[in-house]
Amino acid sequence: MPSSNHAVELHIPKHKVWEFVSDLNNWAPLMPGYIAHEHVDEQEATWEFLGDFGFMKKKVSLKLDRIIRVEELMITFDLEGINDNFEGSGYFEVKGLDQEHTVLTGSLDISSGGFMGAMVNNVLKTSVPQTTKELVQSIGRELQGKAVS
Repeated sequence: MPSSNHAVELHIPKHKVWEFVSDLNNWAPLMPGYIAHEHVDEQEATWEFLGDFGFMKKKVSLKLDRIIRVEELMITFDLEGINDNFEGSGYFEVKGLDQEHTVLTGSLDISSGGFMGAMVNNVLKTSVPQTTKELVQSIGRELQGKAVS
């Protein structure tokens, strides 16, 4: 399964980072290629973005399911393709280094099945790490911007 972790160290207190990442509305729009997202309830949401598969760009619709929040520590979720054969999971972990510094780690695991699965998974091996890095860095920049203002 193509997967990736990426971490950033932020000069922001842990509780502020947690406040941001615990709410999907804050970080879902920061996904590269973001189109839309919708909260179904506290345990489920949908997420649409334009995926770049090297040989084509395609609208990807995912269901985020079993969203679990462990207060001021981690948010986890499962991913399932709505119109395509994708499945996976992800998380954000918030670790305080001291009162003013926090490490935010993001992780995405996603794979494709079906007729085109092998070819898509080959592309995902490079795109998932890039997407994970871009998403975590975008969250970091957004949080740093809020800390400055």
